[in-house]
Amino acid sequence: MQETQHQDNFDLLNRDEVLSVESAKLLQYLDLPPILRVTEFVKAIAQRLLSHEEAHLFSQGLSCEVLKFGERSWHKGRIRVSIELCPDVPKSPLEDIRQTIL
Repeated sequence: MQETQHQDNFDLLNRDEVLSVESAKLLQYLDLPPILRVTEFVKAIAQRLLSHEEAHLFSQGLSCEVLKFGERSWHKGRIRVSIELCPDVPKSPLEDIRQTIL
């Protein structure tokens, strides 16, 4: 899977990258350890929430048709769900000084 940068600052995660999930409730629901690969996280979501056929939505994709904005006809293809990360923007050390000045 190739990483791409999106306009909303989300980066597509590679399936072999490692996550540290902070939601204990979600981890308990999915029966997962707090540190795991993206592949394991996706597989657990698919197994818990979807049937075997629908689980392909996270890997091979599912057949569909889409009508894109500005297009006149439907396009056949496949859709796939992926996991993306929007990095937290670190707070600048000068931010506190700016706040006291303003």
